[in-house]
Amino acid sequence: MSLLMPGYDSAMGVVKRVTGVDPTVILELCVLLAACSTLYHYSKEFMYSIIHNYCMTSAEIEGTDPVYAYLMRWMTIHQVTITSKTIKATAIPQNNEDDYQDTFETKPTPEPASSKPSQPANYRAQVDGAPIRFLPSGRYTFWYAGTFFIFQHTNIPPSQRSPSEFIGTHYSITLSCFSRSLLPIRILLRAAQTEFFATSRRGTLIFRPASAGGGSQLQWRQVLIRPARSLETVILDATKKEALLDDINEYLLPTTRQWYASHGIPYRRGYLLSGAPGTGKSSLTAALAGVFGLNIYSISLMDPDITESGLITLFATLPRRCITLFEDVDAAGLKRDGNPTVQIATRKRPGAAQQPVSLSALLNLIDGVASPEGRVLVLTSNFPETLEPALIRPGRVDMHVHFELATRTEIKDLFLAMYSDLNDASLSSSREMNTGGSADEEKKMDLEALAEAFTASIPEGMFSLASVQGHLLRWKREPQRAVEEVGGWCREVLGEGAARQGTGAISPR
Repeated sequence: MSLLMPGYDSAMGVVKRVTGVDPTVILELCVLLAACSTLYHYSKEFMYSIIHNYCMTSAEIEGTDPVYAYLMRWMTIHQVTITSKTIKATAIPQNNEDDYQDTFETKPTPEPASSKPSQPANYRAQVDGAPIRFLPSGRYTFWYAGTFFIFQHTNIPPSQRSPSEFIGTHYSITLSCFSRSLLPIRILLRAAQTEFFATSRRGTLIFRPASAGGGSQLQWRQVLIRPARSLETVILDATKKEALLDDINEYLLPTTRQWYASHGIPYRRGYLLSGAPGTGKSSLTAALAGVFGLNIYSISLMDPDITESGLITLFATLPRRCITLFEDVDAAGLKRDGNPTVQIATRKRPGAAQQPVSLSALLNLIDGVASPEGRVLVLTSNFPETLEPALIRPGRVDMHVHFELATRTEIKDLFLAMYSDLNDASLSSSREMNTGGSADEEKKMDLEALAEAFTASIPEGMFSLASVQGHLLRWKREPQRAVEEVGGWCREVLGEGAARQGTGAISPR
């Protein structure tokens, strides 16, 4: 050392005389400790790699996968609040699923059905009273079914995210267990999935196209989750509703796919829902999704980001079973060009994409060679007569359901459905005129009488169901008041419609 550091021996001698301790021994001890630490670190990594490669199995779960929600909820219930000393506490819903479940877990103060709320609804008070969640954050170890598991929850930094990941979907889980078989992980994930569906109210997931990572590539992104809607809540002619329900049910049967394959017929089915705005086309689509347990993948051809290549990518990533919804296809203005040899559609609208969707491309996506099979295609249109015949020909559209403006029967059904769950207090004013009979019979008679009076006050075929429902929602706790005010409401709406260039009853939608 004296050759490399002149004066080293003199300095060491001074330190030894002052402290009485040989500094050379201390330096040698430090070097030994550093060597031991390095050896321990590399030995640990080596042993862990040996154990991980030969004695453990692992599963990677991305934050966008449904399995992520299954396992996170299972860990929250069974492990985090029991054994963990470090957790993440939050009162903010982490995703659409949490927000959806909160709507059922919230227990508002009960109010009489016939009275108005005692005080204005205060959203801040609801937020302040939001439940606090304890979520996994970091590394956890636990035993399940006789197997030792390691759970690692990771927040992927922006620099390591792939361009296809959406903003906010930057979590992942690594689930490992001491076993040379994947069976323990499968058992745990199956248990988490079973418990998730047993304890959660399931809804219909709504997906829309979105840019991935801010680029031009489009992917499906879940934007909403809605309660599964009953078909009974959709007011539509019973014959049309039953025919549509039977047709889709027959199509989705497992044996039907085999029949299509054996007969060489592409396994696809398309439906056109047409009618004036507000007549129930979107409501029927949502109800069908709830009845058959399908998610909705909605596309608007008016979206300026939609291109032919993007639409092809979206269709290629559709799940095997879903409802593919094209809303208001007539508004896109897809028409064949005047030159019959070109057969290219034009889409004239402000802010259109640089490569708009041509009619030929859309037709190929619907029933071309590369078109996906197994999905339920639904087209909605306000003016079906303006659609290109090639778009709605048999084979692309197999059933056409037209929605008329509200008939008296539909108006009555809507009134009864709106007030069917009210208690007796809301009908006390009309019950005073009735005598005898049980309470249930009296309630039914009162509601029937109000429904008849309400229906008689509205002209048939003049209003959409959405406009009638809008009036009923104003008096959703007071059916008697809804009947009393309906005459003035009709005159007001019809007057507004006449003022808009004489459109008459077509305008109130």
